[in-house]
Amino acid sequence: MPTPSTPPTSSSAYYKPLITPSSPTEKTAAWPLWRLGMGLQLLLAVVTILLTRMGRQPGCGVALLPIWLLSFAPYVLALRYARGLTPSVALRGIFVFAIFFRVTLCFAPPMLSNEVNRSLWEGRAQIFGHNPYIESPSSPQMSFLAPEMIQHITAPNVPAISPPLSELLFRIVANISPQGPGLLKALFAFVDLGVVWLLIRLLRLRGLNENMAIIYAWCPLPIVEFAGSGHFLTLAMFLALSAVYLATPQIPRRRWAGVIEQTLAAASLAGAVCTHYFALPLVPLVMRQIKARYWLLVPLIVWLFCLPFGGAGVHLFDGLRQCVGNLQFNDSAFSVLTMLCDTRWTPQLPGGIPLVHAVPKLIAAGVWLAVLLAVIVLRMNTIRSFYILTGVFLFFSPVVYPHYVAFLVPFLCFYPNPGWMLLSATVLLSYWGGLAGLGAGHGTVSAGVRMIEYLPAFAAMVAGPVATYLLPPPQMEAERKA
Repeated sequence: MPTPSTPPTSSSAYYKPLITPSSPTEKTAAWPLWRLGMGLQLLLAVVTILLTRMGRQPGCGVALLPIWLLSFAPYVLALRYARGLTPSVALRGIFVFAIFFRVTLCFAPPMLSNEVNRSLWEGRAQIFGHNPYIESPSSPQMSFLAPEMIQHITAPNVPAISPPLSELLFRIVANISPQGPGLLKALFAFVDLGVVWLLIRLLRLRGLNENMAIIYAWCPLPIVEFAGSGHFLTLAMFLALSAVYLATPQIPRRRWAGVIEQTLAAASLAGAVCTHYFALPLVPLVMRQIKARYWLLVPLIVWLFCLPFGGAGVHLFDGLRQCVGNLQFNDSAFSVLTMLCDTRWTPQLPGGIPLVHAVPKLIAAGVWLAVLLAVIVLRMNTIRSFYILTGVFLFFSPVVYPHYVAFLVPFLCFYPNPGWMLLSATVLLSYWGGLAGLGAGHGTVSAGVRMIEYLPAFAAMVAGPVATYLLPPPQMEAERKA
């Protein structure tokens, strides 16, 4: 992969507006990109109509899957076309359609995932004075609270898993709009646009083509998962990218501006960790770029976010331990590990929770920690390190939800990979059993579906480096004549 170039040293190059005016000729050149955006907008509108009209009916999956796969055709064509345009031509269309796509999916009911229902329930529980880390939706003393939602909550016997900042946000939203997921979905759609803005800024800061932000801005997977299903993982991505952006050495600034940036970088890092555990690997990576005198801010802010839930005590991580111990969904390499090296050894996690498939999980954790140590020792840049760690986690994780794959898509703006792009399309197959009514148990994906989902993507990941290694490099015309 190409290494990002050094950031521009000219203040005028850095401080130019995000979207600059374009000439009439440039506007004409951008029309094909706008037409592709209109085509993708039409297909996403059809997805919204299907989810609204058909919901969880058995035929929904059969109707939805072709439209979903077809939506990647204008997306891929737009990627190829945007690469050759100047940012002044493309960025306006990229950002305008990014808004349209997310607004469209905001009107779709969250039929693909139940996560937003759990978020709303946990927010309501806090309003009534209950601690979501202690009480689960199926607890007898919680039967009075939104009983109509219990059937739409995944794993109702498991207490809250989300870190404290997410829970505080759920409480604020539940206070404002206790009925329906509309406000929560609109909030995360807006935050997702902030991710697009940060990607453009980071690409410009690293001297890369800013148009590559279209890889995330127009990707159907994050649009459906965050604006359509209301997953809060986009907030963790926004805070994580904010920490990376603020901690990256930029052009010389005044002393107090540097102090503010370093403080905000530490606060964003702490906020990302307190939003989703996916941001934990970022801690040692960003700490390398933050001055040592600001390090204490990170645990201090984390402690402040945890303070409202201090009554949970040792139960703060009960939900997380139950998921780590028992949950398995839509995995790929982890299934191979369970076939090759699983044993009957089942140790107990704190709280008496059994660690199922303990040996494969320990192997996967060991590989991931080895990769973390390698990227730190090799001093890779922060974005590439985070990208590699996220990819290794998804490869070996016993749980791979579609919004986990959506979390990796922003890194493809810096390091495009056809395999991960293909997986962002095929990962919807993990919803197939529930949408098509095929009789698959809730929370299970058949081996055949997973093979269709993963094998083409992994083959595409391997094919590129292999072809580069085996094929001779192109020769210059002068060398051929000689």
